[in-house]
This record gives sequence, C-alpha cells and structure tokens, in this order.
Amino acid sequence: MILATLGPAGTCSEDVGRRYLKDRGIFDPACLKLCDSFEKAVSCVLDKAADEVLIPAAYTDYHELCFANLDRLRLSDILYSRPRFLLVSTSDVTPNQSNVPQVACHKSPSPLLRQLTFNCRHLEASSNAVAAWMVRNGEADLGVVNEQSVRVINAQSRDGRQLHVLRDFGQVDMIWAVFRRAKANDLHSALWADPFLTALVCTQAAIAS
Repeated sequence: MILATLGPAGTCSEDVGRRYLKDRGIFDPACLKLCDSFEKAVSCVLDKAADEVLIPAAYTDYHELCFANLDRLRLSDILYSRPRFLLVSTSDVTPNQSNVPQVACHKSPSPLLRQLTFNCRHLEASSNAVAAWMVRNGEADLGVVNEQSVRVINAQSRDGRQLHVLRDFGQVDMIWAVFRRAKANDLHSALWADPFLTALVCTQAAIAS
C-alpha cells in the first residue's frame, strides 16, 4: 500500500504518514510517497501511483482538493496530531526593529507571523520542511517551521550550520484526512454513513457532554 503526502522529509505530513503506516503494520519506507505539493499527491492517487493520500485540514486549499475531486476520492480515515511550531534561525540572535528579516514560512501556519514582535517579510515556502531548509541554506533569515523539520535538518548538518530555536509557538491541534480512490459502488455513499466516522462523532459528542 502506497500513501502519498507532502514532502520532503521533515514535514508534519511525513511524520503523521509514517506513524499511520506503522500503526497499520507497514514499515517499508518506500510505502510513503513524498510529493512537492498536495495537488501532486492527489494526482498520484488518481493516476494509481499511490493508493491513498494524506491531507491536513489546515491546508489552505483543502476545500479545493475535496470539491474538485468529489466523485473521484472518498474519505477513508481521520487522524489527529499535535505538531509543535518554532521560530528558527542559524543564529541565536533575536531580530529587532532596526532590520526587516526575511521569514520563510508555509502558507498554512503563516498566521503565526502576526505574533512576532518585529517587522518581517514573508517568504512563502511550499512546505514547513522547505522553509526550514531555506533558513539552513541562507535563503531566509528566519523560519516558522515544525519541530520535526528542525530535527531532520540538524541531524543532517555536519558543518555546524544548524537551526536554533528562537521562539516556541507551542503545539497545534491538527486533523488529517486520508482519502482513497472512489469505487463504482460507493460514488453516492453518504459521508456520515461510514461506521468509523459515526463512531468518531458519537465519541466526540459523549466527551463534549
């Protein structure tokens, strides 16, 4: 079974995807296909190069992927995670009002930039891991990235140019959707008729009450 999601190594998607596969008894690294974008990951499923695709509900174009593929994809699982987001640099010096640093950040967590106490210029990255690499390679002064990307990059950096944490934004509650290709006999199935989802909704309702 091949699961497609956003790469490169170090993204929240890669982390959740590997844990999801592990929970299903799948340990082969090749079973996780990392793509340049969620759109490409969806295309892998539609083109039968992957069996399922993992997409976070926090993705800014999540609605586009869902509605554009209404008759081609079906929700098969819902996951939950709490990734930690950080402000990082290759230096431990905190920026001040006298300069305007360039901050690499994926579009989804970009609202965190509003919490910064200094002016900055947002450099949009295609993923959190790419944002982290932009800082590591000197293409950006700072980055708002996930904790996993920092661990991956620092483990690979042998020249002393590692990422330092300047601020911890904390953990973010995130929901993830796993989609599979729609089958001929379920093109018109109701979303809430799915036994897994019904059980999930009932459990959440019980907790809330």
